This record gives sequence, structure tokens and C-alpha cells, in this order.
Amino acid sequence: MGRIQLTRFQKYLDIKILRRPSKLPERSQPALRSGLKGSVVTSRGVGWTGIVKRMLETSITVRWGDMDSYGHVNNVFFVRYLEDTRFALFTPPLGERAPADVPGELSVFDLFPDGSNGLMAGHRIEYRLPLSYEDGPIASRLWITRIGTTSFELGYELGSADRSRVYAIASTTLVLVNTESGRPVELPQRLRDTLAQWLGEPVAFRA
Repeated sequence: MGRIQLTRFQKYLDIKILRRPSKLPERSQPALRSGLKGSVVTSRGVGWTGIVKRMLETSITVRWGDMDSYGHVNNVFFVRYLEDTRFALFTPPLGERAPADVPGELSVFDLFPDGSNGLMAGHRIEYRLPLSYEDGPIASRLWITRIGTTSFELGYELGSADRSRVYAIASTTLVLVNTESGRPVELPQRLRDTLAQWLGEPVAFRA
């Protein structure tokens, strides 16, 4: 029992503080494999504004236990789906996606400044359609919507593989902070250059 509790606590630290995970959660591993590929897609009328941009795309497993008494996935599990999706960007080696000044064996995690962590400053989720176990697995698409001085924002689109159905769109704000002082720190240039590869339009939330 103690070992299970420790694993859950470690997962909390790895995800909420965005340290490099010592071991990826089992549910995240398929996301990493597909997330390495990325894709160029059109998102007209969905999360973007109809402009062709580069997204990272990954598959998310919908579990039976994610559903509630209403017969659809409970809203809180969408935050976990966003968490799974981020692993597709932050964890794998960049490989051929690495900018000229970044070694390909490094991941986005490796580009965080020494002595810093990434903290979630906020999420916004807009639910478009009910999602059930029978609809899974779903495709989760990720891009960068803003690169600031000490923070950056991510956009998400969760839907069917053929993009005929969109279950939710979302955004996340992540801030880099010094682990000792808790104060924000600037994004290194190599990190900024890497994130810029996935830079696109803001998420098109309803007003």
C-alpha cells in the first residue's frame, strides 16, 4: 500500500511541478510514441482560425472509469487528458525537431533553466460535445499559443481522429519559477526557439 501511495505522490510532483519524470505513467506512454510524429493539419472552425499550422497529435485512451453517472466522461478527467498530452511535447528527445543550436537528444524538459520548475498558472476548458467510453481512443492535438518572458501558453483540441467531432478545446498557462525563491525566471533562448516551432493562433473560445 505504501508503495502505491508513493507512486501517486511522485506522479503528482512530476506533473504538477513539471520536473523530468523518473518513470512515465503507464497511460502516458502511447501518447509519447505518437506525439513524436506531429502533423500538419487544418483546424478551420475548431480550435484555430482556419490557418494551416503544425500541431503535435497524440492518442488518449478513454477509460470506463472516467465516466460518471450521466454516462459521459466527467469534466475533471479532461484536465488529466491535457496532462497526458503535455508529455508528448515535454518528455521525448527532440530529435530532428531540435533547432540548430539544440542537441537532438535533449527534451523540452532539459531546456528548462537549472534550478527552475514549471508551474501551472491556469487552465481553461470549453466542452463542445459529450465524450463516452465508446468514443475512445480520441486524438489530442497540442500547439503553443504564446511565448512570453517567463511563461508560455499551450492550446489543445480533443476530438475524433478524423476531426469530425471536437469534444473540448483548452488552454494552459505555464510559468517557469526558481525552485528556491519561487520567483519567475526568464525562458532561455533555446527553449523559446524550440517552442516557436509549434507556435499558432490562440484557442478560439466562445465569447
